[in-house]
Amino acid sequence: MNHLFDYQKVGADFLCDHPAAFLADEQGLGKTLQVIAACDKLGLTKVVVVCPAIAKINWRREFEKWGTVEREIKVFSYDKIVQSKDVRNEIAKFEPDVLVLDEAHYLKNRTAKRTKYLYGQFCRGDGLVRFADRVWLLSGTPIPNNVSDFWTHLKAIWQYPLNFTDYTLYFCKTWNGQFGLQVLGNKAERMSEFKTVLKSIMLRRKSEVVLKDLPPIWWQDTPIEVDNWSDTKHIEDPREQEAVNAILANSLANQDLSSEIERIAPHIASLRRLTGVAKSRPIATQIAGELQDDAYDKIVIFAYHTDAIQNLYDTLKDFNPVVVAGGMPTAERQASIDTFQSDPKCRVFIGQITACSTAITLTAANQVAFVEMDWVPATNAQAAKRCHRIGQTKPVIVRTFGLVNSVDEIVAKTLAKKARMISEALD
Repeated sequence: MNHLFDYQKVGADFLCDHPAAFLADEQGLGKTLQVIAACDKLGLTKVVVVCPAIAKINWRREFEKWGTVEREIKVFSYDKIVQSKDVRNEIAKFEPDVLVLDEAHYLKNRTAKRTKYLYGQFCRGDGLVRFADRVWLLSGTPIPNNVSDFWTHLKAIWQYPLNFTDYTLYFCKTWNGQFGLQVLGNKAERMSEFKTVLKSIMLRRKSEVVLKDLPPIWWQDTPIEVDNWSDTKHIEDPREQEAVNAILANSLANQDLSSEIERIAPHIASLRRLTGVAKSRPIATQIAGELQDDAYDKIVIFAYHTDAIQNLYDTLKDFNPVVVAGGMPTAERQASIDTFQSDPKCRVFIGQITACSTAITLTAANQVAFVEMDWVPATNAQAAKRCHRIGQTKPVIVRTFGLVNSVDEIVAKTLAKKARMISEALD
């Protein structure tokens, strides 16, 4: 364990001491290394890792590089768990010494198939987790939206007594909307009790505390205007157009939009796509000028919609961009990441947020630009920290580009509210 930082040694010891544990260190603090060190210390020889597809290669590389105990390692994606009964049977027959669930927030949805297969039909711990002697959960964002997201883990791994509804009503402010029970926020008077529960099962460290030599990360909101924005506001369906106009009016009036957003969520989705496309070329043109002037060496750009990503690529093609998006084969994704990290001619990385928010390292750049944001603040934070992690030597600058007088204002308000709830529960 000599290659570990002191805090990583503490994390490895925590895992050794807890057969069921949640390692929730912030992104970039080396959770993978802590798992490997714990496996070595305990002499575990049968290891199963379940992770996002993009992380499979990295897990194998890290075990090969740092592991000191001869062992059998099986690495599967969450998609494979859902798709293949043979894989599920293989894990059950293997009876691993430890089952590692990387990016465990993938299991927050109690009705998702991957959650049912791993945690059991009602998160009773009678899924694949029951075949492992140890279960270690990993995520830098254990609560992506609000404390209700943590119930599946508590129920399955630690046999928490309350069902989902009772748990949510106890810890959260709620209301019954069109889509069922909706969480409005945390009950402040219950957060101390919630943190006490977490303390017994979870270890979480923040980068600014344990890595004092890690350069700072700065976030900048960058409002922009687009000359042809009026054209992109047009939606063929007049009902959608009416709804969109109402959203924009309310946004500018700074009203509470929770009920309005619920009523016309599909219309917002349409407008978000149009907004992203409208912004993409002007932002890319600005970035191209910065690269041409050598304002920085490399940049990581995040977007969501395919059309916006294509615009970014076309405008920045002179800088040898690579793209990582959903649906790409794992090997192709990793090749793009490796190219960006090692090739000085490749100055631009364009990533689809949901495909690039976890399990990759992009420390070749210290500049990050969000053309579009995800609704979940944790996803955006995770994406940005692909650059802000061990190995980064420069301050990381993160710019979020918001189109004025647009749905971006709604997104910003929603993200700010969710971020406050997460901070109340974890900090």
